[in-house]
Amino acid sequence: MPAFAPRPNDLPSKIGLAVFAEPIAIYPAQEARRDDLVDTLATTRGGDQFRQLTEKIYDDQARTVAVS
Repeated sequence: MPAFAPRPNDLPSKIGLAVFAEPIAIYPAQEARRDDLVDTLATTRGGDQFRQLTEKIYDDQARTVAVS
């Protein structure tokens, strides 16, 4: 985003999706972890293999690269 506050006519649309060339925010993925969701999905989508994959994901950083 530019250093100034954009006016409505500066923006491409009032609705939609914006994808950035570089992440606009980076934070520890653990902050977004939802154990209840992981448990639910693990029981329906692959069990231990799913849990191992989520551990790898949550050990990394989450990057905000798009907004809607």
